[in-house]
Amino acid sequence: MEAGVLFTDEAGKLVNKNHETSDYPIFKIAQTTEQQKAMVRWAVESKDDVMTDTWNDEAIHQSWIDYCNSLNKDEGLDYITGKIVPLASKHPADIRRSGDKAKLITSNDKSGFTFRGRFTDSNQVCGIGMDASLKMHSALRWLIRRQGYRWGDLCIITWTLSGEKVSNPVDDPLEWNREDEPKIADTGIENAIRINSRLRGYNSKILNETVFLMAIDSAVPGRMSILMFRDELGNDFVRKLERWQEICGWKHTYAKDKKRSQEEHYLLWGLLACGHRKDRIREQERYSEEDRREINHEDPRVHNERRQHAGRHC
Repeated sequence: MEAGVLFTDEAGKLVNKNHETSDYPIFKIAQTTEQQKAMVRWAVESKDDVMTDTWNDEAIHQSWIDYCNSLNKDEGLDYITGKIVPLASKHPADIRRSGDKAKLITSNDKSGFTFRGRFTDSNQVCGIGMDASLKMHSALRWLIRRQGYRWGDLCIITWTLSGEKVSNPVDDPLEWNREDEPKIADTGIENAIRINSRLRGYNSKILNETVFLMAIDSAVPGRMSILMFRDELGNDFVRKLERWQEICGWKHTYAKDKKRSQEEHYLLWGLLACGHRKDRIREQERYSEEDRREINHEDPRVHNERRQHAGRHC
């Protein structure tokens, strides 16, 4: 407050944003109406320490961890590390995006049939250390923001232990450096060659590494589940993506220079748009009228066979 970062009223309390205080710099930078919700960081210069950024100082990080551990006296077996450590009673939210209240792990529900009849408390079900919980949730949050794919509440993440980026199965390879390529013939073979060469080039550093693939989603606002988790060798992962490009494709409309053009397209997110959930049906409006007519078109021979089959069973 002495430095003029935070502002108080005559009673010494932090003021909220209103027509009189809207010009305060804190409200323009923090994009909040309450100063208490603003994140403030500062630097400390010292002759004995070259690190001036307190938010990057590992010693301060460890001091905060030790302080939090000192407050938590509930110790038990951590199922992740195998050590006796302070256990987490609550686990982080805001995993997929800011304001996301769904949690992967919840254990504070003591009503209904959560664990009654089998255990006396939630720690008998599974114990997770507070330090391990914070680390793994922070890592997942970082991965999603860095290289995850989100479609509403559904989120798909791919990663390696080395930190090398991996092609997300629902990414569009045709969009990589698209403006730098000349216009070529609209053939599936040409596009398949381009896509496979990009897949191999983009993922060249992870061919001999283990690739992890995970999908998470939430059916209700407060609970999140892991729909799929698997790991496989990077070379197998890329080979399966190449196989997808070879056997699956349909016409897709691109907009470039205000002109609409069509190419043979290979996108897993196209399947997601075809009915992952009712609230995502509106995404199908991205298809052009011609795309929808092709999708909804039924071969007359198939239609006649269905009628004959129905007549035999009447």
